[in-house]
Amino acid sequence: VTRSALYTGKLMMEKMRCEALRRGVVLEERVMVTDLLTSDGKLPTKGSIVGAVGLNTRTGEFVVYHAGGVVLATGPMGTRTYVLYVNAHSGDGQAMAFRAGAELLNMEMTVSQAFGIWNKKFATGGQQQFLMNNAKIVNRLGDRVMERYMSAAKANNPEYDGHTEFGDICRAIAIENLEGRGPCYFDLSGWSEENVAKMWKVLPATMTAFKNDGIDIRRDKIESTPMTATYGSNQQAGLKVTTEFETTIPGLYAAGVTVFAGGGISPQAFCNISGYRAGENAARRASEVKSQPLVKKQVESLKEK
Repeated sequence: VTRSALYTGKLMMEKMRCEALRRGVVLEERVMVTDLLTSDGKLPTKGSIVGAVGLNTRTGEFVVYHAGGVVLATGPMGTRTYVLYVNAHSGDGQAMAFRAGAELLNMEMTVSQAFGIWNKKFATGGQQQFLMNNAKIVNRLGDRVMERYMSAAKANNPEYDGHTEFGDICRAIAIENLEGRGPCYFDLSGWSEENVAKMWKVLPATMTAFKNDGIDIRRDKIESTPMTATYGSNQQAGLKVTTEFETTIPGLYAAGVTVFAGGGISPQAFCNISGYRAGENAARRASEVKSQPLVKKQVESLKEK
């Protein structure tokens, strides 16, 4: 019997947060870190990283951190998503490191496994599941899209069994858009309550996204736009790091999908290992290297910014 656990990145993060609190870790919550502080007060720097600044998103308070080692674990770059990671993973860590002078690597190979964007607002999976349960994909003219492409596939290959993959749906919608018949929509108007209930069991993150956005899937056609993605790649794509997970700037470390964006199950294992190593080495550096003062002019400049 094969079983799978349906959970989202946000749920996993909440469980990790509870464990961190149980172990006595002090969390600076609701603080959005915006920039790194450098030993020479310059961005980009020829020195090292000595801290960071940010804003409390509730109070607006400007927050300054003085540190012997900084670890970036801010996740990937992408759009608002209800699967894989968290909402609004906008590449802030990579951006602030780049401004400080850190080197990026293989940025053209960053990965997103969410198939497409719904209503130009958020990304989730589920398109193939919907199609397997008799959803219709229609273009702006009301023409059913997949039937035409499946008929063409059957004509070219008599053994074609009608099965569609993510790529088939993506190509069909992309062609419709490029040839002026888009946008394309998923039309679930013929669905029963039983079908809807099934999707809540199979795709809870996707259905939650629709609910939160006020979408009634049996009433509203839902636009779907393919997003550029590299499926199944497994390579470093993000901040360039050593095997100690130090970036090209002394004192700045990075872990997880901030430095590696890959398909399949490898990112979770990589996050565990890289987080452990980055934390160990940042802490070791902080205990061994003499503390350097913050450059007041840089702090004030970033506060004004």
